Amino acid sequence: MSTPQFQNVASGNAQVGMQIGQNTGSVSMGRPAVPGAVEAELGRLLAGLRQAHQRGQVDTDTLAEAEHEIEVTRSALPERGRAIRALRRAGGMLEGVAGLAALVGAAVAAVEGLSS
Repeated sequence: MSTPQFQNVASGNAQVGMQIGQNTGSVSMGRPAVPGAVEAELGRLLAGLRQAHQRGQVDTDTLAEAEHEIEVTRSALPERGRAIRALRRAGGMLEGVAGLAALVGAAVAAVEGLSS
């Protein structure tokens, strides 16, 4: 009995996301969706952060770093500990900016509220 041969041909901008010869279980690809309550709080935090930047309360470098930590939060889920640490780093950058501490706190509470 001969072994089956497979050939994958991708050209141009084509990308192969997953190539599986045999699967005996479930398969998932990409990161899991961010739960709605957490996404809503992260959206509010981003909006508040960008408004504070427009008002001159947050400089451009801090804006970029805080946005990065918020994205780390999204990509870390469902690992709550990593997500909360990223939010706390963002919160540390934003200390003293009116209203942002409360938004960070609400986002942390939403992540903490996720079931493990």
